[in-house]
Amino acid sequence: MSGRWIGKSQEPDTDELLAASLPIAGSAVRVLSPLHNMIQVSLHTAKHSFVRAPGLRLHTDVDRLAAFAPPDWTAVAELAETMTIRTPVFFSLALSRALLGAAVPDAVLDRLAPARWKVGAVCRALRRCDVFEPFERKFSRLGMVRFHSLLFDDLRGWCASASGVDRGEVKLWRTPALLWGAVPRVVDLVCRYQR
Repeated sequence: MSGRWIGKSQEPDTDELLAASLPIAGSAVRVLSPLHNMIQVSLHTAKHSFVRAPGLRLHTDVDRLAAFAPPDWTAVAELAETMTIRTPVFFSLALSRALLGAAVPDAVLDRLAPARWKVGAVCRALRRCDVFEPFERKFSRLGMVRFHSLLFDDLRGWCASASGVDRGEVKLWRTPALLWGAVPRVVDLVCRYQR
């Protein structure tokens, strides 16, 4: 999902991140907990469409964390569901496992897996791209919007993000206002998209 399209309700709470962070011995520096770190790298991979620069290196972040700082995988699935980011997290984890053999449990992938039609659509789009050539053009502008639209868990999430409102504000009777709010965000995504 484009970073510009991540809704406020999908951003983790800063106080919660700090409270769960871990100290680095001998310094004042703290690092994200394994749970929050895995969610962050999964979203970062999705933000780059899984294949855009830096390409394969994105998937090594997931693989490295799974190997050296494995999270509580049940908590990863629960947080992805709570934040309504199951779809991008699923593809980040599944691609890292497929490309690098990342130690992602089957149970997590099974729990986060989107509908089969969506898996097929995303896989078809990714087959036309090359993860080993990160600076090569991956999508047309319209293709980019279509691809990132597939990464939302549901239509309500997409509408909320496209319109710049919270999920609770997406109501049928608000359709004209939501559409009007979506225009500048879609134009921004289309006009600023690079590769």
